[in-house]
Amino acid sequence: MHGFFITGLINVVLHDDGSYVKNKKQGGLGSILFDTFAKDWDITRDKEKTTLRFSVETSSLNKIGKE
Repeated sequence: MHGFFITGLINVVLHDDGSYVKNKKQGGLGSILFDTFAKDWDITRDKEKTTLRFSVETSSLNKIGKE
């Protein structure tokens, strides 16, 4: 896992050697959370590795709990 900051975005990349099976159902809890809070995200599978990438805008972090 690693993360990095680009102006206005926190980016995270997670690597896992576990398997990833695409769920044919729409909108599991994980994807709902990423769709709600991440600016963008994706999951890819390459040989024996699954990679999850997501970005969160830092401006949205400042809004949490202030509504």
